[in-house]
Parts: sequence; structure tokens; C-alpha cells
Amino acid sequence: MQEVVRTIKDTKLLIQKENFFQKFVKHKMATVAFMIIAIEVIIVFLGPVLFDIDPYFMDSSSLAKPPSSVHLLGTDDIGRDIFARMLYGGRISLAVGVCSTLISFIIGIPLGLCAGYFKGKVEFLVMRCVDIFQSFPGLIMILVLVAIFGSSVFSMIIMIGVMGWIQPAKIVYGATLSVCEKDFVESARSMGASHATILIRHILPNVLSPVWILIAFRVSGAIIMESSLSFLGAGIRPPQASWGNIINAAQNATVLATQPWIWLPAGIVLFVTIICINLIGEGVRDALDPKMKR
Repeated sequence: MQEVVRTIKDTKLLIQKENFFQKFVKHKMATVAFMIIAIEVIIVFLGPVLFDIDPYFMDSSSLAKPPSSVHLLGTDDIGRDIFARMLYGGRISLAVGVCSTLISFIIGIPLGLCAGYFKGKVEFLVMRCVDIFQSFPGLIMILVLVAIFGSSVFSMIIMIGVMGWIQPAKIVYGATLSVCEKDFVESARSMGASHATILIRHILPNVLSPVWILIAFRVSGAIIMESSLSFLGAGIRPPQASWGNIINAAQNATVLATQPWIWLPAGIVLFVTIICINLIGEGVRDALDPKMKR
């Protein structure tokens, strides 16, 4: 009997996955955006191996040179290859976006679940923490933390991740309050299920839909945050490359006006990446929303 029930559950899950992918593919812009991001990730992570390029090598004979057959995107003012720095910088920018988002959700989901399920003192404590974190502008708070702890890749991931838990916590909290009123949760309580079992097996699967939708937007937000900090000189520090500190060169009026190859490629790639990630988020939202028909 248990095997039959398990088979039925597996079949339903497979059907749900097929329906999700069918709806997502119908969202043409999201599909194109996903393909662009996939190609970008492949190039960023395999490009340095295929092209055998060094982002730190300074070619003294090619200082601030425009694109050529030797340097595909030109060189910066100290002779470093822009294309090489774009690839390695993409690794860091994407890693910061994805890893900091994971940290945000690892913190926010359990807090939102506990606040919505236990209520009382737990709810009060979590919601007051939300209010406190919301009262500080995120960028200003991270600038203060950078001044205290430094601006390595690891510290950027931790700081952006810790500052980003509020939104997933609030979404999960609201969804948990609604799910807790359902009959299946009351049935689980009446059968003597533990709090952990109810939270993990009954409530968590039913509050994840809005969380999946939020992931893409949080990744793009984290990439923008890292790029903003690096552009201001408070993020990833040279000689390490990120798209943000490559664009930082545009603060020089001469570079901005006469040497666009130094900063423009990173700006274009960053813009395209953010747009594509947001479009993927919209596609996921529409695919998970039963009211959406395309």
C-alpha cells in the first residue's frame, strides 16, 4: 500500500514538473533570457580555461589600447586585458549574487516559518528584528560593515546575504500564517506530529512557491549591490576583478569620454544579466501561478 501511495506521489510530482516546464517555455522572453544566462555562465567559467588568459598580466606595450586581435576588448590603463578581467569578474559577480542569496534564504526561511507557526514571543522577536533591519538603508549599512570587516569576496557574500534575509522571511511568514489555518495542519497536530514534522513535511512545501519566485530577483539584487559597492570603491578591490570595479574606471572623465572599451563591455554585460535574471523570475512566477494563461 505504501508503495502505491509513493508511486502516486511521484507521478503527481512528475506531472507538476512537466506542467511547470511547459508553462515556462511558453514565456518566450524568459526562455530566451534563460538561454542567454546559461551561455554567459558557460563562457565565464570555461572561458579562462579555453582562452588561457591572465587577468593580472600587465602588457607594458599596450596601455589603454582599443580592441585588437591580440586583446579582444582592449586593455586598461595599466595594460591588463579587459576580456580576461570580464571573464574572471563575471565569476566573482555571479558567485556573490548566488551565494549571498542562498545565505539570505537560509536565514529568512526558518525565521519566517517559526514566526508564522509559533506566533507569540517568537513572532514578536522575529518581526521586531525585521523592523530593525528595515530601518537601516542596506547600502549604507554594508558600507559601514565594509569599513569594519574589510571587502573580500567572502565578506561581501556574508554581508549582502545577512542584509537580504528580510524579504524571504516576510514572504514565508505571511504564507505560513495562511497555511497554518488549513485542515491538513490541524489533522497532523491531532495525530500527535511534532512541531518539526509539521513545519518540514506539511508547511514548508506549501510556502515555497513564492520563495522560488523571489530567488531570481534576490540574485539580481545582490549582483547590483556588489557592483554598486565595487563601483564606489568599497566592494571587490583590485587587482581582483568584478564587473563593478571594472566600471569604476568610468569615474575618470578621460576614460569615460575617450576610452569606452575599458568600462562599456562590463556595463553592457551587467545590464543584460540583470534584465535576463529578472525575466527568468517573471517566467517562474507565471509558470507557478495557476491563474496565468499564455
